[in-house]
Amino acid sequence: MAEYGATVAARFRDGRVVKGITSDFRPGRTFFHVSSGDGTKSERIYVEDLKALFFVKSFEGDPHRRDRKSFGHHRNSGRRVWIRFRDGEVFTGWTFSYTTDKDGFFLFPTDAASNIEKAFVVNEYIDEILHDEAAEKAAAIEESEGGPRTRRITPVTWEEMLEPYPDRRDPSPEGSSPADRDALRNKRHSSRDSNLFLGDW
Repeated sequence: MAEYGATVAARFRDGRVVKGITSDFRPGRTFFHVSSGDGTKSERIYVEDLKALFFVKSFEGDPHRRDRKSFGHHRNSGRRVWIRFRDGEVFTGWTFSYTTDKDGFFLFPTDAASNIEKAFVVNEYIDEILHDEAAEKAAAIEESEGGPRTRRITPVTWEEMLEPYPDRRDPSPEGSSPADRDALRNKRHSSRDSNLFLGDW
């Protein structure tokens, strides 16, 4: 939370994202403003142009992290909701204010460790919505099919990875037989492939 407002990321339907501080967002209003942290810039945002307004803990977050979708990791007293946006993204959480009579409603994510504190979801951009038991079942399937989040190691970290394995860079020992050299090459190949990806985020 910023000193004079909420830290937000406004996600537009065309894919744009505007990050900043808002102090005048209210459900039911047609527009609000997002300003830079120092207050030197301000942009008027129209709710009808948005996919959702995310209230975030920080602007950086973790781009490699995959939030948990299922409801078993964290419990809340609100109504369970599973949403698929028109662009295919799935968002799950609890709501205390769901209604189709207004522009949108607040949704609190199922993952307590998420960088998102809450989101104001715009009804018009929802492709499909499920509630309660149906939402919980769909969220469990979504999480199981998603699997662990992995990332490919970037070139700048390859040298660090190779440090524990000097035999990858050293030539075959002098006097070794062809069979020994083939075995060493196979060992290098197996070790290298097993370290191309990091584990769960």
